[in-house]
Amino acid sequence: MNNSDQLFTADLHCDTIHRILQGADFSRRNEIGHLDLPRLIEGGIDLQVFACFTESFIEAKDRVPLVHRMLDGLHRTVEAHGEKVALARTSSEAARNRAAGKISAVFSIENGLVLNDNLDTLRQFYERGVRSLTLTHNVSSAWCISSADEHPAFDGLTAFGREVVRMMDELGMIVDLSHAAPSAVAAVLEIATRPVIASHSCVRALCDHHRNLTDEQIRGIAATGGMVGINSGVISTVPRRWHHSVASSSRAWAAMARCMASRNM
Repeated sequence: MNNSDQLFTADLHCDTIHRILQGADFSRRNEIGHLDLPRLIEGGIDLQVFACFTESFIEAKDRVPLVHRMLDGLHRTVEAHGEKVALARTSSEAARNRAAGKISAVFSIENGLVLNDNLDTLRQFYERGVRSLTLTHNVSSAWCISSADEHPAFDGLTAFGREVVRMMDELGMIVDLSHAAPSAVAAVLEIATRPVIASHSCVRALCDHHRNLTDEQIRGIAATGGMVGINSGVISTVPRRWHHSVASSSRAWAAMARCMASRNM
């Protein structure tokens, strides 16, 4: 926790649940990976977003069970460290956690492919505590184009993709535009009624990589009241040389409060 009342620090993306499921001890400083409880405390993190990432090559029948397994692991981890970490499903819960001296854990899913083109699955994940969805990853789905797709089959979002965004807005789930193609980003910004984020993206003007955002896209996200989490580590024009540690600070609390819709469960 930060000692300052003026500084709120949010890390918008980590893949730590994969290491936890492989046996890593979250309560101890680990030699592998970037994140564990000691480093969250030392880094003054107020809010940590834990992503349930699923590779696009995972068979459709295995995607939903895999996400539920990751969510089970996250819930167990938060419960086991309840004196220092607490689940945050709304901005109100995040505020209470901070007042109690606890780090807020927000659950997200990376790669909308896991929905298997089913809106009921999206609602199911929301009910399990998921509050953000990265629409795509490095391979386009049937409804959202990835920034890595050099030969897109359609423009940005399909009609179903737009339904996903609208349902997320209705539920109070944050739309995450990292990995999305410019056409998909534009489509989301056109229809979103709530703040959106890019949880782990950098600046195209500084590094011309398809994963990075143009100034226009950054301004568009800001105009919704949302925010961008900047990657730290090695940033390169060479594909797949990315570190997924993301930190946003200073005005982060105001932006996260806007992004996390306060709703009763």
